[in-house]
Amino acid sequence: MPKIQISNVPGLDGEYDLSTDFINRDFRTIKQMAGLRPTELEEAFQKRDTDLVVALAAIALRRAGKLFAEDQLWDSQLGSIRLIGDEEEEEAGPPLSGSADATPTSGEISSATGAVSPEMSSANGSGALHSVTGSTSAPQTSES
Repeated sequence: MPKIQISNVPGLDGEYDLSTDFINRDFRTIKQMAGLRPTELEEAFQKRDTDLVVALAAIALRRAGKLFAEDQLWDSQLGSIRLIGDEEEEEAGPPLSGSADATPTSGEISSATGAVSPEMSSANGSGALHSVTGSTSAPQTSES
């Protein structure tokens, strides 16, 4: 299960589970905080959209029963909120892809060691966020 890791935010530091079985309230939070509709999540997720990461942190905190003000998340330093994927929990070795000189930023999936890790994808390897958007999507190709 993916996790949200928060550091250097007083009263909120820690790791929080983030199930992507979103309910309507979660999608509303994402829409209000990040301005994204469910069909736009996959692209924003792949681009590590900071607003989306903050919205996901708010969802994880709410589910964990933590009281917080949204401003605590918005006023935090870049990189203090990170999305940690399942791959990182299972693997302690070097990343499978990415350059060694890349530096993690807020929302970039990175391991506890700071190494850039592979992009998060669905369990079927398609790269589609099936459980987030409710449907899988394949790259569009045009046939002539």
